[in-house]
Amino acid sequence: MLTQELLKEKEQETRLEYAWTGNLGHWYWNIKTNEVTFNPLKVTMLGYDKSEIPEHVTYQFFTDKLHPGDLQNAMDAMRNHLYGKAEVYEVEYRIEAKDGTFKWYYDRGRITQYDDNGKPSFLAGIVFDITEKKETQLELEYKNRILSEMSSIDGLTKIGNHRTLIEHLKAEIAEASRTSSPVSIAIFGIDDFKKVNDSKGHVYGDQVLVDVASIMKKSIRGTDYAGRVLVHKNSLYIEKYHGYA
Repeated sequence: MLTQELLKEKEQETRLEYAWTGNLGHWYWNIKTNEVTFNPLKVTMLGYDKSEIPEHVTYQFFTDKLHPGDLQNAMDAMRNHLYGKAEVYEVEYRIEAKDGTFKWYYDRGRITQYDDNGKPSFLAGIVFDITEKKETQLELEYKNRILSEMSSIDGLTKIGNHRTLIEHLKAEIAEASRTSSPVSIAIFGIDDFKKVNDSKGHVYGDQVLVDVASIMKKSIRGTDYAGRVLVHKNSLYIEKYHGYA
């Protein structure tokens, strides 16, 4: 079956030599015998020597090395293709290297042969090492998430900043108008706070704000929102929604 597949690819000129970075080569899976034939790069790039590759490699040889968080997704992708729910088998997953670390692979394949009963009997595909690309992508997503948090959180007190607080308030007012439900807003100011800054210094005053904000965060419910608005210097505000304190 493998010889037949390779000859067919040659005759139809469908075997493209991908120049993409990370190309680990083609793989072929004989479903009937559960034997996988593949470019050794798929395994040696994981830190294994060719001598460590079994003479007969099964489908489970690779699935057993998948990251637990990616195993179900990979199995679902293969199952969906085998049962005709997806035109191709296509998935990204983490696979464990010999040293215990994980690499990211992009795998794509499709059924190329069927048996006399019309059931899949042979698959052919290609796999790529996308570790570098994926790590760059994940790092960028992490930085974007941090920037998003920084743009909505007051840098000193770590509660909502002016812009985010106003956005929450507008959304709650609109929802209250639609559902005729109450909205409560509690405004807190620190008495004689200017004297604290003048007598103790702004560093001490900033810590007072941090401590007050911390008390507020511990005192409100999950449906409430706390934020800081600098209407007057160092004023501290808190919003409480859906109920009264």
